[in-house]
Amino acid sequence: MDEQTACAGQAPLIQDEPENDGVRNIIRRAYQCTELRISPVALLPNIKADVPAGSEAVGVPYSSSRLESLYVPNCVSLHSYMTAIRNPNSYLYTRLSDSPNSRGYMGSVCSAFVSWCFDLPCVYTTHQLGMLPFMQLCDRQGPDALFPGCMLLHTDDHVALVSAVWRDADGHVQQAEICEECHPHTKRRRFPPETLRANYLDKGYLIYRFLGAADVRYVPTPWSPLPGDDPIAPPYCAQLSPRRGDCANWRPGEPVEIDVLDDGGFTHARVLRGETCVCELPIPADRLLVFRQLEPGSYRVCLTDGTRQSACVFFCIVDTSVSVTDLGGGTAKLTFRSKNAVPLWYAWCHADGPHFRAVRRAYSLTPEQAAAGEVVTTFQPGSWLFKVEFRTPYGVFSSDLVPQTISG
Repeated sequence: MDEQTACAGQAPLIQDEPENDGVRNIIRRAYQCTELRISPVALLPNIKADVPAGSEAVGVPYSSSRLESLYVPNCVSLHSYMTAIRNPNSYLYTRLSDSPNSRGYMGSVCSAFVSWCFDLPCVYTTHQLGMLPFMQLCDRQGPDALFPGCMLLHTDDHVALVSAVWRDADGHVQQAEICEECHPHTKRRRFPPETLRANYLDKGYLIYRFLGAADVRYVPTPWSPLPGDDPIAPPYCAQLSPRRGDCANWRPGEPVEIDVLDDGGFTHARVLRGETCVCELPIPADRLLVFRQLEPGSYRVCLTDGTRQSACVFFCIVDTSVSVTDLGGGTAKLTFRSKNAVPLWYAWCHADGPHFRAVRRAYSLTPEQAAAGEVVTTFQPGSWLFKVEFRTPYGVFSSDLVPQTISG
């Protein structure tokens, strides 16, 4: 076991070992977010205080980017986000989220962060996390009951992950490391037991065990390398930068905007779908490439001078369709399809009020439901917004929100 001395003159503390490799992976996934280093090249909007260009921020910025589910890294990959950070014209700098509890165009919230750590199939909310069948309320509560990989949940407020625990020789917790998404960014902090009580346990937080922990996987990323990862430079195209970031999903009908950051002596831009050249055009004077009315599919763009070719950037235009039918009794039927994405999960979302557009209930689709393109779901009568989330080669894409009143 690892040992740590809390203060000079005190006996060394003994650190709890994670229960298995899956728990180690949960903690690594948390650290990918808490240790992410962001260097904005323009003023980066943030819910608490905007981050100036030329400074450095650590952690995924907080923002309930619920309109398009632009949660990092659950739906928007770290590669897409970090390549957008390098483009001063990207939507991270030029667009704001108008949803409650948000400001940044992309970001994360506490429940999205914990959903990421546990590699859960949906982006769940605090209201739902504790009632999931794979979450177990622990019999013991209190600081001594904490263990690496457990969840601290307040159903109506917040959720956090315990990533490390240190005990004295009698087994009493003297320190615990908490990872959580909060204003203004993901944080990783150590607390003594009295602070754990004051900040969490005496305020209604409960300790939960994730029953699927042993199966959690970890995939290293060069954008947020951790000790033991292979030191690989992040892949990056210096010439081109899509305004949603490289390898991002775009909505059908939305103009795809790509900045030429450095023409490198090239003269034209070439767009390919598979091995087919869709179009080739001269680099415009304002160095902004705009592609409209492209068919759904995966594309790549490079610069060329007729003989040489630059590195490529990639994007996907995602085709989706979702409709909702009221079946009465608090039951709805969702019908959905996509030409180039796989349906993953769906949600009932608030249609008004302080939680406007936020997920109230999220449900993963079974393979049979995904293949059939429909699901019958029961929750509560009322006015709701519905959405279906789809997986593409470049992350998770949210359908448009569909309003529907469900009768009792």
